[in-house]
Amino acid sequence: MASISLEVRRLRKAIGRDQFRLVYQPKADLRTGSIVGVEALARWDMPRRGTIAPGEFVPQAERSDPAIQAFTEWTLEAAFAQARAWQRQGHDLTVAVNLSPKSVLDSTLPDQVASLLHRFVLAPTLVQIELTETAVFGLNDPERVTDVLGRLAEMGVVIALDDFGTGYSSLSRLRDLPIHKVKIDRSFVSRMNERPQDALIVRSVIALAQSLRLRVVGEGVETEPVWRRLSALGCDVAQGNYLSPPLPPDELTAWVRQWEELYAEAHRMADDLLERREGPGDRRFGPYDRRSREGDDVRFVAS
Repeated sequence: MASISLEVRRLRKAIGRDQFRLVYQPKADLRTGSIVGVEALARWDMPRRGTIAPGEFVPQAERSDPAIQAFTEWTLEAAFAQARAWQRQGHDLTVAVNLSPKSVLDSTLPDQVASLLHRFVLAPTLVQIELTETAVFGLNDPERVTDVLGRLAEMGVVIALDDFGTGYSSLSRLRDLPIHKVKIDRSFVSRMNERPQDALIVRSVIALAQSLRLRVVGEGVETEPVWRRLSALGCDVAQGNYLSPPLPPDELTAWVRQWEELYAEAHRMADDLLERREGPGDRRFGPYDRRSREGDDVRFVAS
């Protein structure tokens, strides 16, 4: 008990001293290249140890309900505040927040989210809650999980199943729960071009998700060949260092502007090439345009 109390005090002290911050990793639509959202990732800037990632401190915080609750409240508030700041700049950018498995057992979570949506004047569609497969299917209180996720979904909050493929999902539960997206675990995506078994898993997850009318996000996209392979398999969204590593808010905004300009120029070049091949005229139904016209004005869009 003493060690748990110490963790609670350390975490709350760190929050009070503004030692936590969020960085954001972009996600891109694999058809259009447009940036459809970001994932918020926590960092703890410790005075003596430097910056540490959630994998080092969240498991300790999860040993105490008050500690993980305090960290969850801070994370949600910081992410919502950033979403509102981007909205004021004219960017309706979906922000995804990873939550601890314990959070999905907290019956007050939907009320917390509703309060923050009202406080920051945000549309629910600008918020995405990400939970691991273990959090959703590995807990011993499925009725409470269903209730909490159901209340969030009723508000219009998008719910994503993270690290998909590493746990033991029940297909009936996956079908019945209000899940909108699945994120294929990076351990399969990053090696799919070298390991046929991983490619088969990725292909199978995409087919399963499509049959359930769920959107699919490929995590851990590190190279262009993996990007192209995911696109060919029908994956919807890509996330990984091939796009960008996690960035602070200001750097993320500047990066997106550069990405938009790159894709806008690429689309202009594609249109010019198509016109030279087919001649001027109405090209709305040409081979390139049939994919999507969103790319003509690449911008921040809600996923």
